[in-house]
Amino acid sequence: MPRTSLSFVVYALILVTFVLVYLYTRTDNRLYVFGGVATLVACFIAQAYELSQGERVARSRIRSTKSDAEAFRKKGWL
Repeated sequence: MPRTSLSFVVYALILVTFVLVYLYTRTDNRLYVFGGVATLVACFIAQAYELSQGERVARSRIRSTKSDAEAFRKKGWL
């Protein structure tokens, strides 16, 4: 799947998380920890959405033929 703008959002969120953790280690302010956890959760959500888009693209481009399905059944995969 080609890189999308969501990929760069994920990269930015990871960078922000590292910066917030670094700031917490320097200032000992708990607000940075909560901000880091919030950006990490946002990163997980964005990554899950991006993966689901990639799965949709893959399923739309890859079609199994009838002979493939029969071979999969013989191997016990279906």
